[in-house]
Amino acid sequence: MLSSPERTAHWERFVADLRVLAWELSPAERHAHVRQALDRLATERSFLPDLVASWRRQLADIADGSHETSTHYKWLCHRDPERRFTVWLHQYKPTTMRRPGHANVAHNHRYDFSSLILVGALTEQQYAEPATPPLRLIDERTLTAGQTYSVLADEIHAMSGIEDGTLTLVVEGAPVRHHSRVYDVTTGDVTCYPDFIEQYDALTAAVEGLSDA
Repeated sequence: MLSSPERTAHWERFVADLRVLAWELSPAERHAHVRQALDRLATERSFLPDLVASWRRQLADIADGSHETSTHYKWLCHRDPERRFTVWLHQYKPTTMRRPGHANVAHNHRYDFSSLILVGALTEQQYAEPATPPLRLIDERTLTAGQTYSVLADEIHAMSGIEDGTLTLVVEGAPVRHHSRVYDVTTGDVTCYPDFIEQYDALTAAVEGLSDA
């Protein structure tokens, strides 16, 4: 078995691979390279216990940068100083704790991302947005441990059949817009969800005049 420093080196090499990646390439091209880096890391699964163990020394900082969703915990693993990418460990909640949320309905993202299934499995549905509703299901695939996949910002997908204990490593690119969209697959209705940057103008309007009250 590899020693702890050697196992940590696998993670450091992975992050170094991401840092030198040509992020100016088209989304499809750069995420092909991201998947190659994830594929290399997938052969060294022993990196994960040591990476998680190393967080104990800075758990408050890790927790501050991480957050919880209705379906999973997003643990912050690495944020590129140049803000070109962020790496997350997604720890999916057991079925008894999971609530219906963004992951389970047809949606897109503010950013492109690539993911490696570390443990467990999930099923992904991919949709096309036709000129008239409803959305059209174009692909469905079950992804298991060791497999990688990418979702670009304009692609619509959903996830189901998430096994309890599923862990995924996600490399998220910089946002290409400041909202995501959720789709009703039957009616085609779209709901936009702004991030904090896009929400700022609404917050400004909400507090306007309070200083004069």
